[in-house]
Amino acid sequence: MGVMKRFEQRLEGLVNGTFAKVFKSEVQPVEIAGALQRECDNNATIWNRERTVVPNDFIVELSTPDYERLSPYSGQLGDELSGLVRDYAKQQR
Repeated sequence: MGVMKRFEQRLEGLVNGTFAKVFKSEVQPVEIAGALQRECDNNATIWNRERTVVPNDFIVELSTPDYERLSPYSGQLGDELSGLVRDYAKQQR
C-alpha cells in the first residue's frame, strides 16, 4: 500500500472518528454502502492478471438506535446493498 493511500486512510479514520464522536447523527444507507466499497477496495487480492478476489460476506454493526430505525427495512436494504457491492466490484474489473 502506498504512502499516500495510508495517509488518506489515516486521515479519513481520524476525521470520521472525530466527527462521529462530536456529531452523533444517524447512519445513512449511503454511508454503509461506502464502507462496504472501501472494504472491497482495501481487501482486494490479485491472484493473477485475470482474477482479483474481493470480500463477499459482510457483517454490518450498527448502534442500537440505528439498528432499531433501519431494521424494518433490513431485507430491502440488504438486497440493495448486495446489488450495489456486486455492481461496484464488476465496475472495478
